[in-house]
Amino acid sequence: RNCVQSSARHIKLQNALLMLNRMLLIFCFCLAISRPVLQPRVAPTDPQQHPEAGGKTPMGTAHVFILDASASMSLHQHEETLFAAAQKAILKIIDQMPAQDTCNVVLAGRRAHSLFGQNEKNNAVIRKQIMNIRAGFETANIPQAIIRALQLLQDSRLPRRRIYIIGDTQVTNWRLEDRRLWRKIGAMLEKTRIPPALYFLPLPLPAKAEKNIQIVSITSPEPLQDTFRESHFLIKIINYGNDPQVSRLDFFVDGKLKTERRVTLKPGENVFLFRNLFSSAGVHLLHAQVEDTAFIPDNEFVYACRITDVLPVLVSVDDPEDNTVTRASSIFVREALSTGISPHAQLFRVSTISHARLDTMDPAELRRYRAILILDPPSFSHHLRLRLRNYVRVGGGVMILAGPRLNATIFRNQELSEQEPFLP
Repeated sequence: RNCVQSSARHIKLQNALLMLNRMLLIFCFCLAISRPVLQPRVAPTDPQQHPEAGGKTPMGTAHVFILDASASMSLHQHEETLFAAAQKAILKIIDQMPAQDTCNVVLAGRRAHSLFGQNEKNNAVIRKQIMNIRAGFETANIPQAIIRALQLLQDSRLPRRRIYIIGDTQVTNWRLEDRRLWRKIGAMLEKTRIPPALYFLPLPLPAKAEKNIQIVSITSPEPLQDTFRESHFLIKIINYGNDPQVSRLDFFVDGKLKTERRVTLKPGENVFLFRNLFSSAGVHLLHAQVEDTAFIPDNEFVYACRITDVLPVLVSVDDPEDNTVTRASSIFVREALSTGISPHAQLFRVSTISHARLDTMDPAELRRYRAILILDPPSFSHHLRLRLRNYVRVGGGVMILAGPRLNATIFRNQELSEQEPFLP
């Protein structure tokens, strides 16, 4: 019995030692495989230490500059514009770039575009392109430019990447309300193998805000301008300052000064009316100009308008081939020619179409005519009623000659049932 107990204790001790040996072996194996298979190698900075690469080392930096190209960059800070100061800041960094570095410039306008399709190494080429660019006439979209910069850096093989944003401090250029663009930037950064370093080099706006006004448009409320009566033109001017400004507004027609007016511009939009009677038909150039402001391109606006000496009239009938309509049109033209205009002149140019064709004409086609005559219409579709209303609102004339085909009950129920009248 004692021998059996002694043998059992000996067997237990052997099993315990065997288990310890197995655990030690497993621990050593795990420790061995936890070390990297290949030790990391640092690229040498000395070309002689890396002869297998032909003496070339990839220890460079990919630089991408985002340049604010909005109109506000044309403002002056001291003796130069903000845009010129931004160009100098970029060139200062480029002059310090090593030979293995690459560079690209993204212009942040309404749309972002790069100066080079691929990152450029030639500093002379980069300098020349940067000096040739100018500020634009629009707002900037900084998030869109950041997306373009990240796309350019994805193609780079250099181990270091940097993005520089150079611009003024206007909040509108950053499009903070556009969450879609900023989410896209975040997703691109998460997927980027080598995240770039981001630098913002602000260019402060002038200490004293410059006053600026801009002529934004010249329009006419009339669908057509002719030589028979004065044409009206609306000039819209925006005062971007916070205080009213007094300026001189000049109105030119074909290079000749027609009106000179002293105007007071309240903050925001201002509209001024000018009249002119044209003596000849054709294309005439209208030119509005204000006194010099902070941004010179805003000082003037040029608009080309076409003046006619023939009034186009559209006649809508059931059957354009009907001789009765042709005779009526001839009488209409003869009556127009008897109003005292020059011999052999034609005051009206009459075009005859069917009611079905009138129903399909869009507003742009209707505005080609000074007046529309609708003879004996059976009824009017809802879309045609809306188009005719808008046509009258912009200065066109509509005359409806109702005949026996127009049912009074249908006209009253369908055409006059709306809250607004059929025609304004």
